[in-house]
Amino acid sequence: EVTLWRDQGIEETAERIETIVNEVVCMVDKRRVPKLFIKDGKPYKIKSMLE
Repeated sequence: EVTLWRDQGIEETAERIETIVNEVVCMVDKRRVPKLFIKDGKPYKIKSMLE
């Protein structure tokens, strides 16, 4: 499970940066979000796709 926008919601985020919801979603490019790998229920590696 991934949570990107907490209680305020994506609509409020878009409003705060003066844009539309679709643009906010596009800003979260898969290369910009670090990946956390879990093994045996524990985090063991974090990888940035920008490296």
